[in-house]
Amino acid sequence: MLNRNYSNDDIITTVKVAKKIGLKVRLYNIIGIPGETLDDFKETVRVNRKCQPDGHHTSIFFPYKGTKYIHFV
Repeated sequence: MLNRNYSNDDIITTVKVAKKIGLKVRLYNIIGIPGETLDDFKETVRVNRKCQPDGHHTSIFFPYKGTKYIHFV
């Protein structure tokens, strides 16, 4: 949604490779982006479960005044 140029499958594949070579993986998720649906949120949860990261952090989207975000529907 924020001009992301990779798919959820790309994330899953990259995490799998990183873990296979012994890297620790942490995921950072942003939720509450304008236009996000419940299905979008559920997909985020699905990707996280599939990746089984060593850690994660989730934040609620909060743009600072004057910043620009790109939203694709």
